[in-house]
Amino acid sequence: MSVTVEQFVEPVVANVIGLLRMMAGSHLKTDDDRVELCAIEAYEIICEFCNRRFHLDTYEEIYKVMDGYIEMRNIPIVQINSIKRGTTLSTDVETDEYYVLGDRIKFTGLTNVAFLTGEDVDESRPFDVLVNYDAGTTVATGKLLSALERQALGLYHQIPTEGVAQINTGDRNIIRASFKVGEGKLMENAVQTASSLVYTGDGRSYSGYD
Repeated sequence: MSVTVEQFVEPVVANVIGLLRMMAGSHLKTDDDRVELCAIEAYEIICEFCNRRFHLDTYEEIYKVMDGYIEMRNIPIVQINSIKRGTTLSTDVETDEYYVLGDRIKFTGLTNVAFLTGEDVDESRPFDVLVNYDAGTTVATGKLLSALERQALGLYHQIPTEGVAQINTGDRNIIRASFKVGEGKLMENAVQTASSLVYTGDGRSYSGYD
């Protein structure tokens, strides 16, 4: 269950082209590949800033269970495919041992060390789980759409502070310039919009998209 990043940013591309046509006249081609490249690059920059992904896809991540629940990194949750626990993260957590509560997964009776090791101990402590799940949406909307539009527009104009050194439509990539400090990758107005979307939990990728 997934969509491509290209599909996810289609509204961004359409809106940015509309803005550019208003600014520069109707001569702008609606199939300008540079706009899509900038929208894709804007998405990657914002994902990095927000420490999460937004497009519908299957994700596999490690979480530390604290107080019996975990806060998921990529939302909305569509479905849980599997949860593993134990020292090697290879033992199945059964479906009756957890439930989805909004953007969280709540575990029932899994907070004891004995659950992890099989040892008869009373001490409770956090433990790790490996979650494979489907999450995200099919297209960008709301605050994310607004942030993507602002960032993509800035990239299209190759504003130096955005770090764009060159746009290559032939091999479909953007060469980034070096950045100096802090939030240099994001335009200030995009930062303001995207800040509310930042994931602050401890979930981390198991399959390498970080």
